Amino acid sequence: MLSKLQIINEIGHGSFGNVKKVRNKKNNKIFALKEIELNSRLELNKNLKEIRNLYSIQSPYVVSYYESYFDEKNLKLYILMEYIEGENLEKKINNNRKLNRHFSENFIWQIFIQLLVGLDHLEKRKIHHRDLKPANIIIKPNNQIKIIDLGLGDVITREEKKYFFCGTRRYMSPEIFFKNKGDFNSDIWSLGVIMYEMITLKIPKFFENKYDESFIKNELMNIYKNNLCCKSHFIILLILLTKDEKKRISAKKMLQLNCIQKQIQNIKRNSNILNHMNSVYGNDIDSFNIDL
Repeated sequence: MLSKLQIINEIGHGSFGNVKKVRNKKNNKIFALKEIELNSRLELNKNLKEIRNLYSIQSPYVVSYYESYFDEKNLKLYILMEYIEGENLEKKINNNRKLNRHFSENFIWQIFIQLLVGLDHLEKRKIHHRDLKPANIIIKPNNQIKIIDLGLGDVITREEKKYFFCGTRRYMSPEIFFKNKGDFNSDIWSLGVIMYEMITLKIPKFFENKYDESFIKNELMNIYKNNLCCKSHFIILLILLTKDEKKRISAKKMLQLNCIQKQIQNIKRNSNILNHMNSVYGNDIDSFNIDL
């Protein structure tokens, strides 16, 4: 695989290794190549299971994985992925923070809904991201997003939850921090923290305050009272940032809320970033009547 590729330049450091922009020498197509250093063949066997599951991803909002190669001599794993032109959400937030310029409500809806669709796609394939954060969300020029860096992703069966302590603490869910365990609802918490940061431009401090429920509710109430968010965003944040993971609702159920269905239709009228949703969700997206 490597002999077919020409390295153009390094484009970043992910959770588990370097990422380089490469060109296929035969057809000139551009890809991203992730290099992961492993400690042993045993670690490779575990990663191969995860990688095979990543090949099943077929979503406009999640990076695609194509091929992998193991360098047995140097214990390095190479993964060929989709190359994405754009800027990560972390840079956009930091830039707006410096300028004290808030994102528009429409922009927040666009990013949030695409993230919901992407997370729903991953959950259907039993893939848990585990390190969802603004740095792992690429925004293309047309505002279409791609969730990247699924290096911490793993297969979670209904009978078994994976126990781990990983991810970026600022976006880490309470159950991962306190119990060292989590599931798809942990990604929902991370989504809530990301939405909070997009709305307020403030650095989230839920982790530093040990996920105190009074602190969380006061923070959310203050941003609503100060007109930093609409009522729908306020209630959605309350749902996402629920300390008890069993009370959080899934990405699929979030997409069934009336307020989100309305925003989906608004976005479709003004852009093409959600055009695929009819084929993914059929008419079900319009058949629910959950008030918010």
